[in-house]
Amino acid sequence: METSLATTRRKLITHYRPARGGNLKDAIIAVVVIAAVIILVFQLGTFLWGLYQNSATQTEVTTMLEQSRKLKSRAGYTGASMATLRAVNGVPNSVDRTGDVYYNRYGGTYALAPARTNGSPFNNSVALTLTGVSEGGCGDLAQMFLNAGESIYSVTIGSTAMLTANVTTGTSTAATMIGTQCDGGDKTIIITTLPHRVN
Repeated sequence: METSLATTRRKLITHYRPARGGNLKDAIIAVVVIAAVIILVFQLGTFLWGLYQNSATQTEVTTMLEQSRKLKSRAGYTGASMATLRAVNGVPNSVDRTGDVYYNRYGGTYALAPARTNGSPFNNSVALTLTGVSEGGCGDLAQMFLNAGESIYSVTIGSTAMLTANVTTGTSTAATMIGTQCDGGDKTIIITTLPHRVN
C-alpha cells in the first residue's frame, strides 16, 4: 500500500511540475513584454514632452513679441534687446537667464534686436532670434508664425526668409520651406514683426 501511495504521489508531482523549458520561455516572454511597455512609455513621454516644449516656446515667443511694442519710441525700435525687454517686464518668468544670456526651451538662446522692414530708413520692427531649435519645434514655430499674418512680417529659418504676405497670397509654399529648412533640427529661427507706425 505504501508503495502504491508513494508511486501515486510521484506521478502527481511529476504531472503538476512545470516543464523546465516552459519557465525559461515564460521568463523570456515576460522580459520582452516589459521591455516593449517601457519603450512605448518612454516614446510617449518623449513625444508629450516635445509637444509641451513647443507649446511653451510658442507662448514665450508670442508674449515677448507682444511686449516688444513697449520698446517703441519716436526713433522706432532702436535699442531693442532682451535686456531692454526685461526692463519693461516683457520677458516671461519661464525664460531662464544667466547674466545677459536668455535660454529657450531647446537649449539654445533668445535674442531681440531692432529690424528694418519694407525698406524703412529707421528700425520700424523687432526681430526675435531663437537658436538650437529642434526639428519639430522649428516646424511648429514656423507654421504658427507664418500664419500670423496680422502681426508677423517674416520668418527666417537659417538663411531662408519667407514673408507672411507671400504665404497668404500663395506666391510661396510654407510647407515646402518648412520641410526643407527644418530638416535635421538645431536650427536658427528669426521672427520679425510687421512694421509698427512710429508716434
